Amino acid sequence: MMLMLVVEDSEINQIVDLINENAFTGNIGDGKLFVSHVDEAYTVRSRSKGL
Repeated sequence: MMLMLVVEDSEINQIVDLINENAFTGNIGDGKLFVSHVDEAYTVRSRSKGL
């Protein structure tokens, strides 16, 4: 499963904690969380720029 989220900077710690608490099994394959900035977004259907 892959889960991709875009959240406000102020919510990152809360979201990371929530995922860690609920996704942890202690087994190999629990996954990793990557946090990066989203500089731009494009909607393919409308060819528009912006979130």
